[in-house]
Amino acid sequence: MLHVAFKHIPYFTLFEKVITKQIVGPFSEQLKKKHKVVPLPVLHLNEQKYDDVVKIMDYHENFLSDTYEKAGVDLNNNTHIHYAYTVEAITHFFDMESVFSAPRKNELPDNVCTEDQKKEWVMDMFQKIVEIYMWDKEKKKQNQHQEDNVEVDGVVIPIQLSNGKRWSYVIKKAQKSQTAQEDKVKNYGHLCLELGLQFKAILDLCKLPDRDRGLRLLKVCMIHFKANNNLSKYAYEILRLLVHQLCILSEQEAHEEFYGLFVNTKGKMDSHIPCDLQMEYIVKSVKRNIKHMFSNKTGKNITTRTSALPAIKD
Repeated sequence: MLHVAFKHIPYFTLFEKVITKQIVGPFSEQLKKKHKVVPLPVLHLNEQKYDDVVKIMDYHENFLSDTYEKAGVDLNNNTHIHYAYTVEAITHFFDMESVFSAPRKNELPDNVCTEDQKKEWVMDMFQKIVEIYMWDKEKKKQNQHQEDNVEVDGVVIPIQLSNGKRWSYVIKKAQKSQTAQEDKVKNYGHLCLELGLQFKAILDLCKLPDRDRGLRLLKVCMIHFKANNNLSKYAYEILRLLVHQLCILSEQEAHEEFYGLFVNTKGKMDSHIPCDLQMEYIVKSVKRNIKHMFSNKTGKNITTRTSALPAIKD
């Protein structure tokens, strides 16, 4: 949310220096190392046939085993819809007429001068924005039953107690309570804001992986996926990964599985991409090289050519 404010609201650019661009995790420094991507050769097999798929998997398994054994190792200016809702929430909280005006509410105190004080103030204000507009802690009237204009007819029944005392019991008859309708426009705005910020958090996670932060985001994503019938299968995949991370695997294996989902392509702290995207780049490179083989496209030649792709790239 802060990065959206820095980009679209000029007033908040004065706080940009005191806020880090990346959310640094405990292993961020170790993740700077650039990964070496080695595409495997294309085999003359059909992935749509079960027998050929087994052969492909056997080849990959043997290839990795041989490799590890030889190495001596054991095996631009557009504001997207979620940006717009974020900007609207920020301007509403600070009572700003437009993105170019100064706040008229929740203004920066005069005694806040140092960078540490500014950082503390900004983080406190934006935490309040998240609590108000995303995790609304106020009691929602639309979810409560309200009783308006209730007319009560009471019937008094005298009761003789065992100790000789008399007690009057009143039976009241009330009209049906009136339930307020939900504010669907407000709910839609809150949902867009929540999903938009969650999407931004996932993009940041892909650039700079952090296991603890990633597991928290996946738990929230699982709820949204399960609520949508067309996306419920992804909720089960997240659940499977969480079971691996928190129950089945050891701490070392869990870290290897999670951080193995990303590839560092440039050797910087925030230059990671998902493995699926890296695989698409490999497929593109393979197709480009096969295309330039022209009429010399035999199974053996394709395997030989694609085996040399890492050396050709270097």
